[in-house]
Amino acid sequence: MALSIVYATVGGTARNLAHKIAALLDSRGIATQLYDVKNIRTLEDLPTGDLLYLTSTHGLGQHPQSAHALMKSLKQQSKPGPRHWLNKREANPQLLGSSRRIAVLGIGSIKYHQFCAASQDAVAVFKSHSIPTLVEPIHLDTSELETGLQLWVKKFLTAIGTTDSHVLDVPVRKLGEENLADLSENTLFDPRITESTLLSATMLSSFGWIYHLHVPSTLSPMLVPGAHIAVYPRIEESMINRLLDLGVLTLHDTSIDSTAFIQIDSPHDPDLPADPISIVDLLSRVCNVNAKPSYNLISFLAPYATTSEDKFKLKYLTEDAVLFDILSYQWPTIYDFLLDFSSLRIPLGKFLRVCPRIDPRLYSVASLPHPDEDSNTVCTVDLLVGNPKPRNGHSIQNSLGPSYLQRALISNEPIRIAILQNQFLSDSGLTMLLGGKTALIGVAFGSGFAPFRAYHELRSAIASMDGVETLAPYLLLLSIPHAEPQLLEELRRDVENGVINVVLCLTRDDGTDNQGKGLDIDSFTSAHGTFLHIYKGKRMGDVIHSSSIPDRLLRDLNRPDLSVYYCGPANDAVDTSNKVIENMVGAEKYRTMRSENRVHVEAY
Repeated sequence: MALSIVYATVGGTARNLAHKIAALLDSRGIATQLYDVKNIRTLEDLPTGDLLYLTSTHGLGQHPQSAHALMKSLKQQSKPGPRHWLNKREANPQLLGSSRRIAVLGIGSIKYHQFCAASQDAVAVFKSHSIPTLVEPIHLDTSELETGLQLWVKKFLTAIGTTDSHVLDVPVRKLGEENLADLSENTLFDPRITESTLLSATMLSSFGWIYHLHVPSTLSPMLVPGAHIAVYPRIEESMINRLLDLGVLTLHDTSIDSTAFIQIDSPHDPDLPADPISIVDLLSRVCNVNAKPSYNLISFLAPYATTSEDKFKLKYLTEDAVLFDILSYQWPTIYDFLLDFSSLRIPLGKFLRVCPRIDPRLYSVASLPHPDEDSNTVCTVDLLVGNPKPRNGHSIQNSLGPSYLQRALISNEPIRIAILQNQFLSDSGLTMLLGGKTALIGVAFGSGFAPFRAYHELRSAIASMDGVETLAPYLLLLSIPHAEPQLLEELRRDVENGVINVVLCLTRDDGTDNQGKGLDIDSFTSAHGTFLHIYKGKRMGDVIHSSSIPDRLLRDLNRPDLSVYYCGPANDAVDTSNKVIENMVGAEKYRTMRSENRVHVEAY
């Protein structure tokens, strides 16, 4: 199964959402390809096969400027022409063919009368071409993008006949008291998931952390540059215990004790536990109560209020989506909302059904696996993780992702990890690219440096065994805010050993920054001809062009197998990367590389 995602964006929101949808589907084994609509001007430019058209609305209900050419072309060719026109071209006026199904996902603000006018117009345009519907159109308010994203993925998976445990209803039953004596610390069971231990962490100043992770040696063959480890975070149990103490969740109309155990009656779903599990453990590992509450979620929960005051407040709050958008700042998380409306008595099964799930976080391996000195059953691998960045009103302490790893390290709590098979298969092309034998230009922003760090270690190992002359030509373009001593020392060492060439942009270091003082970070060229060029206070697009790279390296890189790998945020950095590489290799060659799938983008 494959899906093409065409996005039309104004400020980047639609593009970012497209990347998130692609990542979710890729993790479930569904191949995706992203297209910016600005490169699609006619019917012939549209990709074949199933397609998602994702668009924001611009101005007074208009399509984004980048979509004007395509929409004009579609509207012109959907108009019925005279009889002789049909005879000359085709008897069937279904211009886009019957082999394609289409879904439309719109983004807009419900504050305006022209809410999602562009996506609604797109629905009408595609309908005029008699294209079968893949998923019913969804038009999202900007305040509920995360929930809407999950909703669309759920509908898409249902449409193609794929079950997904994260969106299924979960029937539960409480065990009798006589069963509790035989139960120990039960956890969610999934044959793909294993427990791992965080050994230590190295802080990289403002940049983030390097976590040193103990993993089973059986995973070692898969821990190659470009591979990803899925980390399954969890909510702090203290938060779940507080919700249970308030009695907002019930089972069979009775409050749930925080020591209660349940069993999932869903034997055909391998992603749900077949063994009894404590409700605290289940909720802390499954339900993301740190997610922002959406209008749809609050509307669903409102009828479960039991006091007249809460009933009145929630009725008032949910009568008008615009009003909800204005007032919802008071509850940055579902947890905050439930604390504020403690009279809610929500059936646990319903809550499990509607609460956003805690999705695994994918981290690129940042080192090769190293055997453990004390045991042959485990090995050590590094993860490079950026600092957590909480949104307004949201606590770092209770957030998921990077801060979860910090909590787990401090508490010595095992973390659950997996090498997802679908992700492993989708990574296969990337891991081949990072094998040391392909000419490569790498582009990394921030913690996107992780896979390249592992790749540098692999190149060093190849050079030690076979000599540096056996390595394929390679250039890394790296952008980070400040100089990090450990990373800088690693780069310097690998350049001196003839393993890598690096252009490093320290975007927030203008020479007066205290974080950069005392560091010897001068540019240099090694005896092997490899180099480290450092630019302080400069952005990548300002300093990197064909004349800033030595001619010798450009000649070496000019091979038929030259590829590009970008790893960094899903924002304007992607466009910057494209422009920089196009300037270096030439527009025509870069177009050829893109058409031959030799440009790989991993945006998060």
